[in-house]
Amino acid sequence: MSRDSERRGPGRKIALFLIPAFLLLTAAAYFVGYIFFNSHFLPGTTINGFRCDFMTVREAEKVLKREVNAYAMEIDTMRNGVESISGKDIELTYESDGSVQTFLDGQEKVRWFLALREPGAYHTGRSVSWNQRFLEVQVDELDCLQKENMKKPVNASIVSTAEGFVISPETTGSLLDRNKVLAVIEKALGELNPKVSLEEEECYLLPTLYRDDPVLVENCEYMNTLKDVVITYDFGDRSERVDFDRLKSWFVQDKRGIYSLDRDQAAAFVRHLGEVYDTVGEEREFLTYDDRLITLEAGDYGWIIDTEAETRELLSLIDKGTIEVREPVYRQTAASRGQNDIGASYIEINLEEQRLVCYDDGKPVLDCSIVSGAPYSSETHTPMGCYEVLEKEDPPRVDDGDIYGDSWFLLRFHDNLGIHDADWREEFGKDIYMIDGTPGCVNVPFEAMSQLYSLVEEGTPVVIYE
Repeated sequence: MSRDSERRGPGRKIALFLIPAFLLLTAAAYFVGYIFFNSHFLPGTTINGFRCDFMTVREAEKVLKREVNAYAMEIDTMRNGVESISGKDIELTYESDGSVQTFLDGQEKVRWFLALREPGAYHTGRSVSWNQRFLEVQVDELDCLQKENMKKPVNASIVSTAEGFVISPETTGSLLDRNKVLAVIEKALGELNPKVSLEEEECYLLPTLYRDDPVLVENCEYMNTLKDVVITYDFGDRSERVDFDRLKSWFVQDKRGIYSLDRDQAAAFVRHLGEVYDTVGEEREFLTYDDRLITLEAGDYGWIIDTEAETRELLSLIDKGTIEVREPVYRQTAASRGQNDIGASYIEINLEEQRLVCYDDGKPVLDCSIVSGAPYSSETHTPMGCYEVLEKEDPPRVDDGDIYGDSWFLLRFHDNLGIHDADWREEFGKDIYMIDGTPGCVNVPFEAMSQLYSLVEEGTPVVIYE
């Protein structure tokens, strides 16, 4: 045997002794740990956020009960700082429900030596209780939920300035959803969380429209294209104007906060034009051939704006950014666009004097006697008021009742009534209409009627009075 072999012999024996001893000690330590953690929590264990490692169930529950008795929740608000709710104020208590024992039983005791690398975290929410009525009182008394401390969020919107329209940015406000606040606090209590942020938990009501909303931006840009709109309505001696200042009040906001041009307000403006400038159905002052200023009954003569058609046209012109002087779309027109819509060319009939005078550009060009309707019946009385020549007929069409006789010329002015010749009459004027009046028409001598027919056109006003 060599000397090296003699030296290795004792060392080998020691090694052969130590290895089994180490393994035996390791096994013993593992077994001791396994036995210990059958009744104690593993290292790093937390229950409801409290350290309970190396504790028995009883010790852990004592810790939980002690911590619950001292529990207070910090409530972080947006503008009212940090508020709190004390466990004592809501009668917060811990009652063992066996869940801590369940946690212990469920530990992976066979891997207890790895616990520090894989710590356990448990929550016993079911074993925490409180007085719900007291809790709601505490929540309702929070400063952040007081009416004077809550401001509603404001959506971004389009506002008018001297330079045009701009987007006013949204504001968050501080209005809380009370039910959500209560739910968030209840959840935190169940987990015994020491702090909760109402903003992070999204308890605040937020704006629904923001300054960068693409539709809002597009509408603002569109509205600013209307700054140069000037539409002037010409009514002869008067005018009305649609411009930026008027349009400001025509924009309305929908539920999303988007502005658009309100068609109803545009239509209301056109109706206003009709109320002011339509003349059909209106009495008029009239200067007679003998220089008397009288008030004419209405008749059916005058201007009528076509509200629907003009509203469509107006909105179209606004949308195009138009600058224009215009007349509205009319459903019915008259001779002159002004307060005197009769103008200077017209037929004037005085029923009392049984006289007809025709004016051309302010000058009398025909003056003759007539026979009008019998005055004793509303069915035969020639209607008074202001009318116009609706049709010229040469010769007249024969109507039911043959009210035009054998006339050659007819100027129809109202319903089926007209001014026409009557060669069957030998006399005109005087009081003939009282005993031999017409069914409502106006009879004129043939020669005068032939001249009158050539002097006037359709649309010529016909003024009738007593």
